[in-house]
Amino acid sequence: MSAPQPNVLLCGTPGCGKTSLAELAAARASLAHVNVGELVAAKGLHAGRDAAADALLIDEAAEDRIVDELDARMRAGGVLLEHHSVAFFPERWFDLVIVLRADNTVLFDRLAKRCGGGERARRGGCAAGARRAVCDDPSSPAPIHPRPAAATRRVR
Repeated sequence: MSAPQPNVLLCGTPGCGKTSLAELAAARASLAHVNVGELVAAKGLHAGRDAAADALLIDEAAEDRIVDELDARMRAGGVLLEHHSVAFFPERWFDLVIVLRADNTVLFDRLAKRCGGGERARRGGCAAGARRAVCDDPSSPAPIHPRPAAATRRVR
């Protein structure tokens, strides 16, 4: 019996290249690619929508639903999981965590093209990237920017 394939978490601010890298790496390593934002949207694993930011809201209950949805698949191994944050995923799931970062001026240009306008990009991913609030340091025992217990995050 062969050992299960590893699980990898790829995280980073919006616009830093997570999806592009995840698609290539998953294909090359024969891993299943799971984009958490797409999963959340497809399965309704969110707490609603922030119309002004055009983003889905993730609260603690939604985080629990996401973990429940992914748990069996992650225990089986062979998954490259892509998301903005490492905050709520169980450590035991991952053999490797990769954090992508990009210069905020590069992020702004990418997000302005993606979002169709500069102000929306500034309010969204670039602002978060500047604060480094969406991707916690996976080597830290606690997030760099801890959020209040009742906080809700946006997922694009």
